[in-house]
Amino acid sequence: MNSFFNLSGSMTIKCKVCQKDNPQILEINRNLKPQLLELFSSLTDGFSKVVRDIGRISDFQNGHRQRLIRHLHIKSSNFEKLQTFCKEEIKKKNQYKQDFFRLSIEYKRKCEETSELKAKINKMKSSTLELGDVTHDPFRTPVSGKARDQRSFLTSTPFKHPHRYAEDVTETTISATNQTDSTISFAACGIPVVSTDPGGEMLSKVQIRTILLHEFKLGRKAVEAHENIVKAWGPDVVSLRTTQLWFQKFRSGDTSLEDEPGRGRIRELDDDALKSLVEADPRKTVRELAEDLQVSFSTVAKRLEKLGKVKKMDQWVPHELNAEQMLRRYQISSELLLRNKNDPFLDRIVTCDEKWILYDNRKRSSQWLDRDEPPKQFPKKKLHEKKTMLTVWWNSAGILHYEFLKTGETIDADNYCRQLDKMHENLARASPAVVNRKGPILLHDNARPHVSQKTSQKLSDLGYEILPHPPYSPDLSPTDYHFFKHLDNLVKGRVFKNQTDAENAFREFIASKTPDFYRKGIHDLVKRWQKCVDSNGAYFAQ
Repeated sequence: MNSFFNLSGSMTIKCKVCQKDNPQILEINRNLKPQLLELFSSLTDGFSKVVRDIGRISDFQNGHRQRLIRHLHIKSSNFEKLQTFCKEEIKKKNQYKQDFFRLSIEYKRKCEETSELKAKINKMKSSTLELGDVTHDPFRTPVSGKARDQRSFLTSTPFKHPHRYAEDVTETTISATNQTDSTISFAACGIPVVSTDPGGEMLSKVQIRTILLHEFKLGRKAVEAHENIVKAWGPDVVSLRTTQLWFQKFRSGDTSLEDEPGRGRIRELDDDALKSLVEADPRKTVRELAEDLQVSFSTVAKRLEKLGKVKKMDQWVPHELNAEQMLRRYQISSELLLRNKNDPFLDRIVTCDEKWILYDNRKRSSQWLDRDEPPKQFPKKKLHEKKTMLTVWWNSAGILHYEFLKTGETIDADNYCRQLDKMHENLARASPAVVNRKGPILLHDNARPHVSQKTSQKLSDLGYEILPHPPYSPDLSPTDYHFFKHLDNLVKGRVFKNQTDAENAFREFIASKTPDFYRKGIHDLVKRWQKCVDSNGAYFAQ
């Protein structure tokens, strides 16, 4: 039989043979019609409700999409502002470099001018004034009018006592004096001041030796010659011992008046010359400096100490940075400084690192012994020393997790993720606000287990932000520059028999530290970022 439903009419069922209506089926049709209409109505209502729900969902999605677009626009705007600010800061930094370079050149030029002026002043302190030609009759020739004018000039100016007033003499004064009278000669003439007579006249070494030779030619003895010179020129002109030495030289047939090599007073050391030599080549030894300046070793050593110079060994650095790496350090440090200034985040940082702890931490050193006493013995280090690896996780509040690896165990992505889970559980108990509301920030280096795909996925699942960290930068890692540095001081000189002793020593170390120790290690990051920026990304002094 054929059957079909007609909601507007009735259900008709006919026999295939006679094509007549079946009365039983007609009765069923009348009973089912209301139920079918009710079912159709409910389906229509349900479909309408679904359509309305789909409309609401679409509206919600459109609103969420618009809010997301606005949020991204704000983020993009903030990023553009940050980018603009960074460009301005870099521009200011470059301008500062140019200004600093220009000022450095100007300062260097001023220093050179000052050095020249000081050299002239130093020469004036030991200079002389030539008062005419005294070689003919140096102590009997009457003073000419020109010489008298020179003498009156000396008595009326500070040059009567140049050793007192040399500090007040300027280059202009020297030039003016030379222009006033060409017979007045200072250190620029190469003749040092040695003595003065009561009248104010100064004698050079050559003039004094000429007088001594004159006395010798007259047949006088050294004592008589000394008395005559003192009477004529004053007691400070020449000493009796010097007179005797020159008379001894004249008797040997040598009547030259110039100094022999090596004769005379010990050469005075110029601080400016020493400083310039040291700054030109800071690696020169004291002995090399003494040879270059032709002075004694002790003189150079004392003068270097007076100048505040100290010999220091070169500082070990982890890596020889190239320009790109220094730029990366500069950029990251600048960004983190700016971020921490606007939104402090140091207490959200969790940091970690690994370290080998040797069983034998002794170092060979010298000892004070008697001259005939043999030196103490020290065992030679083995090529492969016993050691154990420590992994430590901590933040500004204290230790979160630490672990000593077993023999033969290494740090891989699986091991690192396992420790990360344990640390996260401890952090959630110790600082739930950081985990649930603020969000933790992980600071670690770019070792292979730290940057693997599995580790990145684990950190994403746990909700950790990765703090940017430039490569080859242990000076910007709190675990390296703070935690492990103090740990090295503890284990220095100690010997551990096994891993248990090393673990006990580490527990002793963390038990001795207060919360301020951990807080200082993390918060010192700001100072180190600033030092990195100030040094243009290069390694800075610790």
